[in-house]
Amino acid sequence: DAQLAREVEFALPRELSQAQGIELARDFVQAEFVGRGMVADLNVHWDRAGEGSTKPHAHVMLTMRSVDENGFGPKVRDWNSTEMVERWRERWAELANERLAELDIDARIDHRSLEAQGIALEPQTQIGAPAQRIEDGHLDAAGIEADRAELHREIARNNGVRIIDDPNLALDAITHQQSTFTRKDIAKFAHRHSDGMEQFNDVMGAIGNAPDLVELGKDGRGEDRFTT
Repeated sequence: DAQLAREVEFALPRELSQAQGIELARDFVQAEFVGRGMVADLNVHWDRAGEGSTKPHAHVMLTMRSVDENGFGPKVRDWNSTEMVERWRERWAELANERLAELDIDARIDHRSLEAQGIALEPQTQIGAPAQRIEDGHLDAAGIEADRAELHREIARNNGVRIIDDPNLALDAITHQQSTFTRKDIAKFAHRHSDGMEQFNDVMGAIGNAPDLVELGKDGRGEDRFTT
């Protein structure tokens, strides 16, 4: 049993400011990890995606053993259970959505899979995710990362084909997160679910011409806002 620590990574809502995102991450880590007796090392990153949008996320390193006033105890096996992981995913969504509502931000997150949400798009792999233990010594880390990037592009390309064929897939996914949205929101979604500029333009065109897309007019920032 060589596992010395557990790493958890979760995305932060893009709608939050950096200070709000850090506060939310700290509150979650305190409630769900430290409150159970773990020692937690939290790092929050405010990276930018290729199209310029923010990609805020948090990494947490956690002890495998509980800690109290008497020091470290034995390893807690339940912390590795599927049920506990699912609870953490659910609690993260609940806490994040409560905070978004408190801040009067029209957005929400859903911890369920796309399939469980009824959205017929493939879930994407995560480029740059923490590396897992490599059992086969014939593959190095660079090769695995390249394979992951290619798979990411393939899934994005396949999703783009589906959206061009049925743009309501995109509208359903976007409105599941927020009731109204802007062209910038559409572009972010199209960028994630397309491969290359040509397909991106085709996806944007399909969504923009979708019969269910309803234009609401300008918002307070002068941006065109839409719903379905």
